[in-house]
Amino acid sequence: MKRGKRKYLSGKRLHLWQLKLAREKSKAKNRAKKKNTFPNAKIKIHQRSHTDRYSQFFPGQSKDYRPMLKLTVPEDFRFMDNYDSFTSTLNGFIDEFNSKFDSRKDVYIDLSSLKKIDNAGIIILLTLINYFNRLGKTVQGHAPNDEQTLRVLEDSDFFTFLKPNWKVHKKSKDKIAGFDVVNTDVIAPHVENVMQHLTGFKDKYMPLYNALGEIQLNSIEHANKDDATRKNWFMSFHYEDDKCIIMMADIGKGILGTLDLLLKQKVIALLKAQQDSETLYKLFKGDYQSSTLDPNRNTGLPGIFEDVSKKYLGKTYVISNKASVELSTGKTSDLNVNFPGTLYSIELSKDNIQKWNLQTL
Repeated sequence: MKRGKRKYLSGKRLHLWQLKLAREKSKAKNRAKKKNTFPNAKIKIHQRSHTDRYSQFFPGQSKDYRPMLKLTVPEDFRFMDNYDSFTSTLNGFIDEFNSKFDSRKDVYIDLSSLKKIDNAGIIILLTLINYFNRLGKTVQGHAPNDEQTLRVLEDSDFFTFLKPNWKVHKKSKDKIAGFDVVNTDVIAPHVENVMQHLTGFKDKYMPLYNALGEIQLNSIEHANKDDATRKNWFMSFHYEDDKCIIMMADIGKGILGTLDLLLKQKVIALLKAQQDSETLYKLFKGDYQSSTLDPNRNTGLPGIFEDVSKKYLGKTYVISNKASVELSTGKTSDLNVNFPGTLYSIELSKDNIQKWNLQTL
């Protein structure tokens, strides 16, 4: 029989092969004990509590094992009432991830200490997870020990996107994870769901549809324009009795970080010591022209401002870089800590829809 054509292993060869496997397995266990990356990872099934079902089991480490990057979420991770601390923590997560990108295989997010989080905090955390996923990283984690906070995350379908140790079979109905395309086909049915919630009928609503499409496009074209692999956006729909709040965020350079103004506009802003929030507000008002002289540049955001001004869209605010603007009132404020991207929040109520319907008659 020719070499390489053997159809069976002799007893002696089989025994040697089994000994080799046993040695490799023993070495892997010793390496795992030596590294001791997650000393408490193994959990006995009969000791599992309600929150343990989200705890992550970590298998024995193989030859190509690279330790996970562990990010610990603090007790208070509210965005609106705790902005400076929240954003500082978020920037720290991103900096640590970027500094260890090549040496870390996956990401582990520890939520065990979390006790306070709001809707904005949830969507930004999900946006961060989507950002990691876009760069080829699997994100796993541990649920909060606090029962009330766990319920909030469960109700938000958070664990559909953070990989727990058990399979989440349902698909989120009010969240969209995006990357480098404008997904208008996905936006349309969500807008119809909003209309059904507020009016009882599934219908189109162009002011909201156009706004979400423009926000997507702006994120894709500018937030990470120098690196296509980092393009990301995340959108969520939050339903309340008489309104719907739509939030969208991305991780990137932010609107002001990619703003390209004419030189004379830069000089005027400098001479007036113009604040970042005022610059952002004027951008939405359409006061600025791009230095590229492209007639289509910087025209989409003023369309959102116009619909907000006519009250076709409700309370709308934008946070990007060190600026916060509430388009519905014109209120602006400068922030102490740079937000690494952009966050939009748009409210829609039945009153907004009625105003739109009146002008279309």
